Amino acid sequence: MEKELAMCEDEPDVEVIIRREKRPKTWPQLKAFHGTIIEQIQSDMMATQGVYQCAEKIKHDLKEMFLPKEKQYYTDGSPVMLTLQHPERNGVTYQWHLEQVPSLAGLSVEQMRGFIDAIIEYYLHERGLQIVIEPKD
Repeated sequence: MEKELAMCEDEPDVEVIIRREKRPKTWPQLKAFHGTIIEQIQSDMMATQGVYQCAEKIKHDLKEMFLPKEKQYYTDGSPVMLTLQHPERNGVTYQWHLEQVPSLAGLSVEQMRGFIDAIIEYYLHERGLQIVIEPKD
């Protein structure tokens, strides 16, 4: 690294930034979630409830259940506010700060592990489904 920094000393438009990098999810984690976990939940729903749900619906429901919603902001930092009609009073509106289910793309290895563990624990204790994730070969 010293060699690379020495090469940049005379360059006027060089900026060096050193920061801690968040570890991204691993491929086995993504494979386990998008494949094994979703398939087993989908099969269980068909067997126990006779209901078919597409993988995207199951993914959305799992994220909504186990990940905290994120408040949305514009690029200038101001909050994204929605004007909603009051449910009981005609003509009365109120402002609500928009919240959305987060994307898995921003999760770290540890956050993804916690997300997967929460799903496995919930389905085991609440639904009686033991989700089995095959070990790596």
